[in-house]
Amino acid sequence: MQMRQPFRLDSLSFMALWHLRGIVTLPSWTCFVLLGALLLAARLFAERDARGFAGATALAFGFFFATGKQAFVNYYVFALASGAWALALSAPRNAATTAQFPQTVNQGA
Repeated sequence: MQMRQPFRLDSLSFMALWHLRGIVTLPSWTCFVLLGALLLAARLFAERDARGFAGATALAFGFFFATGKQAFVNYYVFALASGAWALALSAPRNAATTAQFPQTVNQGA
């Protein structure tokens, strides 16, 4: 379905920008090749947990949408939300136990 979609000049992608500037118009399959390469790299190098999955999703689909022939704001919201999940999951697991709280002494009356 994606291959049959028409090229959109109002797209928020590098393909539309380059076409409007007269630089170059890449074939429509290049975004799929980039997506496959990034997913393969994520498979090889990303951690095998929820943070690695969310980070790989954000990276791969962010670049996929940026190089595709159709990309709009709602597409990028998906990639940004995945990146936010990866960032949230990279916080310390036991933040309450790792923080240094001052010791208070309870002196009775």
